[in-house]
Amino acid sequence: EVDEGGDKHWVGGVDAKVSLTDSIAVGAAYAEDKNPTSPYKVYGVNSEIKLGERTYLVGELARTQGNSAYNQSLSTLSPTGILEDVTGKAARVELRHDGEEFKGRIYAAKAGAGFQNSNAGLAPGRQETGARGSYQLNEIFQLNAEALQTRDASATLTNGANRTAASAGVSVMFTPNIKLEVGVNKVNEHVVN
Repeated sequence: EVDEGGDKHWVGGVDAKVSLTDSIAVGAAYAEDKNPTSPYKVYGVNSEIKLGERTYLVGELARTQGNSAYNQSLSTLSPTGILEDVTGKAARVELRHDGEEFKGRIYAAKAGAGFQNSNAGLAPGRQETGARGSYQLNEIFQLNAEALQTRDASATLTNGANRTAASAGVSVMFTPNIKLEVGVNKVNEHVVN
């Protein structure tokens, strides 16, 4: 790897998944960046359980190790400017259904303040729970609803900030290329003073 203009170094990893039964699969992943300036490791385990024809329960646990130069987020920058070793953990659980008429997702995720993985979709120190669903009434009308709650526990300037949001709406499909969406949204937000 030499994209960053520094010393040559190795980047590699492995990702494996095994089906234990027709309805249970487990997996593990490991990746390492041997960049001398910002070495980084991420490893984790995951599982997927098929509960029904189109219903799944998914769980993931991950851990990262690196230094504060890796992703330059507020939660990993050192006030002294000195690179510090950072280790963090994250977890996610999700119940998902992908039916013909009803599609739904309920999830909870939490990342520790030292967790550094820009591909995880979860910032360091963030806690998030949510639910999303849609119901196809017929070929034209679809009902949609979503709820989300996030909280910052990063131990930085934004520590304690939180947001709760909910929305509901209807989609109207006029043609395959023309769709109208109408809805309402309510958001409560608390920022740190």
